[in-house]
Amino acid sequence: MSGKWAVLLSVLAVTITLLNLAILAGQIPAMAAAHSASAGKLFDDDDFNEGLTKITRKSIRDWRTVGKRNGIDC
Repeated sequence: MSGKWAVLLSVLAVTITLLNLAILAGQIPAMAAAHSASAGKLFDDDDFNEGLTKITRKSIRDWRTVGKRNGIDC
């Protein structure tokens, strides 16, 4: 009797796994399309671009001055 239960549970586990994979496969293209549409709108926003440029420049400036602040010769 326990062998039948093991087979039944194995079949159930494989079925649920395949169902989850099918659901995931259907969601990935939808998420990618939504992200690409919103990213296009985001990069058209001038405030976002200015803020991103400011953060990037500050990060690079900080990165370049790390050794100089502490007297370390890089």
